[in-house]
Amino acid sequence: MADAVPLSPLNDAMTLGIVNDRSANVDADFLMPSMTRVGASPPVSWRKVKKLMSTTYPLFRPQKGATASFRGGMQTLIDRLKHRLDNLENVRFTMNAPVLAPQELAKERGLPLSSVIWCAPLDRPPSEFTHLNIYAAGYTEADTASVSLGYGTLIPDLDSPVSGVLHESDVHGSPRAPSGHRLFRVMSPSTQTGSDDEVKAALRQLLCEAEPVLFEKIGERTIPSYPPGYMASLNPSKATFTRAGWFYSGVSITHVVAEAERIAEVF
Repeated sequence: MADAVPLSPLNDAMTLGIVNDRSANVDADFLMPSMTRVGASPPVSWRKVKKLMSTTYPLFRPQKGATASFRGGMQTLIDRLKHRLDNLENVRFTMNAPVLAPQELAKERGLPLSSVIWCAPLDRPPSEFTHLNIYAAGYTEADTASVSLGYGTLIPDLDSPVSGVLHESDVHGSPRAPSGHRLFRVMSPSTQTGSDDEVKAALRQLLCEAEPVLFEKIGERTIPSYPPGYMASLNPSKATFTRAGWFYSGVSITHVVAEAERIAEVF
């Protein structure tokens, strides 16, 4: 990505915000396959995908640029998709299956390998991951009056314990904070994190000097690495099963409905 988008530090900000890594360490074919034109053309055009997506809104059509969210988060969509799949006679669906390869799954289910749609990485060494600490920070609207409404800020500064701040309550339609307050989600790569106190101190410069009414570490995430040459290393001619997902198609296809439409078109 550093070569494909030679605009430092903007390229670092972008890749940190998407895959928690510096642009020099990220495969451009993976992050922007449509720009680099890697791989075969999708089985259905993006224009047709958008047309198919628009028919899924029976009562209204979202305004361009509008944002929305699921009540209960993305888990709501996952649960609903699982429910629909479980009701199909020709589909058997298992969440968190303890299998490591599609061949193992096909043997266990007594199915030909060609029946498997594999949506997880294969043969990834445990070392090929980055680690991210996530914090929630809440302030009163009065204390953050100088912080512009928006999606957030990406911070490609190696000396900062924070790589990005997302404005949770600004961009979601459903309430994310009590009335009169704003909620922020703070990303802190483990390679830059000193301590919780250092992250909190950094927010005094990044957001406001006021003491947050809420400051809590809410989780840790391990993100797979996609080094230069990653997509080129995946040879689709070797696979006798269907592969899908970010790890295989690249993250330019981020809309789950678009991905579903593309897979459905193949069949």
